[in-house]
Parts: sequence; structure tokens; C-alpha cells
Amino acid sequence: MKAFILGAGKGKRLRPLTESTPKPLIRIADKTLLQYHLERLKDAGIDEVMVNVSYRMEEFQREQKNLEEQGFRINLSYEEELLGTGGGIGKVIDFFEGEEFVLLSSDVWTEFRLNQLTLDDSFLAHMILVENSELNPGGDVSLVKKVVSPVKKGESFSFGGVALIHPDLFKGQVKDSYDLWERILKPAALKSRVSGQVYEGKHININTVGDLQKIDGYAPEE
Repeated sequence: MKAFILGAGKGKRLRPLTESTPKPLIRIADKTLLQYHLERLKDAGIDEVMVNVSYRMEEFQREQKNLEEQGFRINLSYEEELLGTGGGIGKVIDFFEGEEFVLLSSDVWTEFRLNQLTLDDSFLAHMILVENSELNPGGDVSLVKKVVSPVKKGESFSFGGVALIHPDLFKGQVKDSYDLWERILKPAALKSRVSGQVYEGKHININTVGDLQKIDGYAPEE
């Protein structure tokens, strides 16, 4: 199995940290966020990863060389113009050779065990959901008998930035810029083709310096 890490954003909410460093390359203790993600993927048996990048590409290239020297297999997909969370995946969908793949947002710090992701035959995606935050108090979806519903029914949840996705979802898509939820996952969810589960363990959506400070081992650079 392979994985895709969303890493092309500029991390505007984390300025001034991201004025010279892309968000996925911010360091926690002695490692970048990207390396932590790769280690968790490797622990789950996934060692071939695609990362979409745009902002400060040269920084990613240096980190790629460093990570490859440590035994990680990392591929970079450069976007001169941002393609969105869906378009970035669609651009390299052939990389997954028709097999389901793990999607991981570089914005997320989570203790969810990626080897627990499963996709039943009747579904095309499986989403990890979390409790709503102050930034998204209304949530994104509901969960009805383990099926994700875009129509909020009762308690709502937010997408946790972790999913298992089958490439068939991208069939017929034009390679352009689009949102993963609106163009890909929502239409599938309306057809009851997306399963989900609620994760209640440690999970931090990194949007601010305050969020970084919640992570054990983080200390601002001098």
C-alpha cells in the first residue's frame, strides 16, 4: 500500500514560522512534521509515499535527500499553481496503480494507528472523524451506522485529515484544481459509498503556534 500526504499549502495561519519554512517542515524536537508522518506510515507497513508540494520547493528537495538517506521512499509532486486537496491527488492518481491508498494531511498530529484503516468492499473511502473544533464548530458530516452522511443528522463531526481512498473515485476527473470533499468524497457519500469512524484519542489540527505548543517536544526555535 502507498500513501499521499497533503503538503502544498502555505500555512498562512502559522506565520511568521512559515515565512521561511513550509508547514510540513516545521520541527518538533529533532524531526520535521513530515518525518513524523513518514515514520507513522512506515510503522503501518507503508514505505512509499507521494507528497504534493508548492511553496518553497527547494526546502522539500533538501528534506527529501535527508529522508532518503534514512531509508524512506518519498516522491514529490510539484504544483506551480495550487491544485487543491483533490486536484493534487488527481494529478498523480496513476502512482497508486489502482490500489487503495492512505491519505494524510500534513496539518494533523494524531496518535491514530494507521494500520487500523480498512475499506469494506461496498465503500470507496473510509474517513477518520473527530470532535468539532472552535474553527469548525458546526462540523462537516454525520455518521449513521458507520456510513458518512453529508446531511447532518444528529451529532456532527469534523474530518480528521486521515482517510483510506480507492482510486476509482477519481475516474473521469479532469486534471485541474478542485476540492477533495466537494468534488470527490461528498458525491460518493451522497450515494452511501463512504464509511467512517470517530477517533477520540490525541488529535491536533495544526493551524496556529498554540496548536504546535500542544505537541510534546515542541519548542520554538531561537
